[in-house]
Amino acid sequence: AGAYSATGAASCTSCDAGKSSAAASDICALCAAGTASGAGASACNNCEAGAYSATGAASCTSCDAGKSSAAASDACALCAAGTASSAGASACDDCEAGAYSATGAASCTSCDAGKSSAAASDACALCPAGTASSAGASACDDCEAGAYSAIGAASCTACEAGKVAAQPGSSECVACVALHDKAYTSLDGEASCGRATQGFYWDAIVQAPRECPDGATCDSPEGTVLATIAIKPDYYRLALSSTQVYKCGTGNCLGGVGNTTTCREGSGGVLCAVCDDKYYLKSPSEDEGDGSRDDDDDDD
Repeated sequence: AGAYSATGAASCTSCDAGKSSAAASDICALCAAGTASGAGASACNNCEAGAYSATGAASCTSCDAGKSSAAASDACALCAAGTASSAGASACDDCEAGAYSATGAASCTSCDAGKSSAAASDACALCPAGTASSAGASACDDCEAGAYSAIGAASCTACEAGKVAAQPGSSECVACVALHDKAYTSLDGEASCGRATQGFYWDAIVQAPRECPDGATCDSPEGTVLATIAIKPDYYRLALSSTQVYKCGTGNCLGGVGNTTTCREGSGGVLCAVCDDKYYLKSPSEDEGDGSRDDDDDDD
């Protein structure tokens, strides 16, 4: 086996590589495609999975990257789209979720930001409006309430002040004035119109804006609330929780943000009408100046 002879031969001749023979053969047969042999072979051996051969091959050839084969194959098949392989592969592996491939790929490619894919995908899909993804994502995530996105977004964008996105997965922000009226607003990235515009303050009890009281100013950049109402000079309120603002006739009320007791030096009490020791209230006939005066001013 592994040799042959013709009629009248003095000796047998070994088969060449790529051929084989049984015992008492007069010829060596070419190895079939998908098999191979060395010189003097009694039989041709099947190519292993991940390799191939043509007819009469002395050895099997490994499949290129992007291809695969079963055992005893005469050719390597291209990997299907959504799969990939390295050289010498017996099978092509599915791309993981978040990646894709075309036909005959040696490796899978990660999805770009703003796209996603399931496993074994031949392409990545754009994220729908209201969602976003980073590179290599298996799914697009909904934008949080207070943010939005267009199609194919890598990240969500916070709503600008005065606009809101009430629900997760929003594709746009809606103006507070369109949802309510001019007294409602919001800060950047907020999901609801829960702040008051200038000239109004937010009433936490009824969860709505109210007009700023006379004698006060409501112009906080972050939206005025009851405790941050700014009292004007010559006005007074009894407590931070009070909406009632009183005209102060003594001239001692200095006003201020959240003011309840800010009085001129030497005065105090309700409406700053109580003088400290050595101070008295000036009468209207006295010269303009402080609303209280130190009695020591009269001492010579």
